[in-house]
Amino acid sequence: MKSFVWIGIFLFVSFGNPVDGWALSDVSPDQTEIRQVLHDLEKNIGYIESIQAKFIQKKRMKLFKHEIELSGSFYMQKPDHFAWYTHSPIEYAIIFKNNKVLQWNHETNRVDVISFKDMPILRTIVEQMQSWFYGSYLSLLDEYEIEIVSNAPLRICFIPNEHSFYLKMLEHVVIQFNQEQSAIDLIEVEEKSGDMSIFHFKETLINKEIDPSVWEILGRAS
Repeated sequence: MKSFVWIGIFLFVSFGNPVDGWALSDVSPDQTEIRQVLHDLEKNIGYIESIQAKFIQKKRMKLFKHEIELSGSFYMQKPDHFAWYTHSPIEYAIIFKNNKVLQWNHETNRVDVISFKDMPILRTIVEQMQSWFYGSYLSLLDEYEIEIVSNAPLRICFIPNEHSFYLKMLEHVVIQFNQEQSAIDLIEVEEKSGDMSIFHFKETLINKEIDPSVWEILGRAS
């Protein structure tokens, strides 16, 4: 399905863009300190029940010299609601709720509905997104080698280990937190293919009521 190509633009198989000059070994505390940092993050972020934010994504593909820039907004609400809206340069929406995937794009003006259970890989990716934004970091030690890139701002690098679902897809994921270490400001990922992109999140709202229409893209199709 053509529209599913756009899933790869924002889900974890297509983040990344390491900032010029940083090295993974800049700050490399022992595992005890890393566990403490992750534990503190879980305390800071674990209270989140919902999150909404605007984003700007810049993606650099190895085969092309130009960057792709997209902007939009995303929404997450426990236990299982996730929505991603791209507003520019294309209009596209994808929503995960009640074990279903709903997609809409301006080009076709059609909503496609697919059962989540028929897409185990996509389910795994969405669950990973929930781990990042809801603060389930200690559990990631099973799938990633974890290094602290910097302390101010706090930047943590996750490198897939041999047990990771993402081993063949990703070189690493870097997450940067806000000053209070209570929300994600930026996510970077470098893919095995050499493609890179970066997401900046802004105007983040935590535990604020989300407009119910966010979850109802069926009304967009006419």
